[in-house]
Amino acid sequence: MQFLGNIDAKLDGKGRVFVPAQFRRLLEQSGETALVLRVTAEGFAQLFPLSEWTNKCEQLKSRLNLWKADHMAIYRSYTSKAEQLELDSNGRILLQKKYLEQLGIDLDVVFAGVGDNLELWSRERYEASMMDEASLEAALEQIMI
Repeated sequence: MQFLGNIDAKLDGKGRVFVPAQFRRLLEQSGETALVLRVTAEGFAQLFPLSEWTNKCEQLKSRLNLWKADHMAIYRSYTSKAEQLELDSNGRILLQKKYLEQLGIDLDVVFAGVGDNLELWSRERYEASMMDEASLEAALEQIMI
């Protein structure tokens, strides 16, 4: 599954937002009915299809020794701050108030496709995070050459 592009959306009065149709179609084609939400320190939420979340957790576990307290703390912190969200029959997810506050979301949101997952941003934070085209091209040139 490869999510690409960015789409604006709006919350309703109950904190629900429609997952954009092009992203829902990808989820449906893969038989996915749930997303796992995890808020990042950078102020956006990652939304993983459940199967991809499971893969990420298995990758992380394979690099940790859960008998070590510090490794267990890493795993616990990563997984316990995530929440599984079911898409309702209309293709919406419900965002808890605590997440809306952490993300700085009032009404307008942006869904950004970033490969194997989606990102959910407030419009303002998303715009502030994006590189201008000249900076992006310079960075890509430096990385790829």
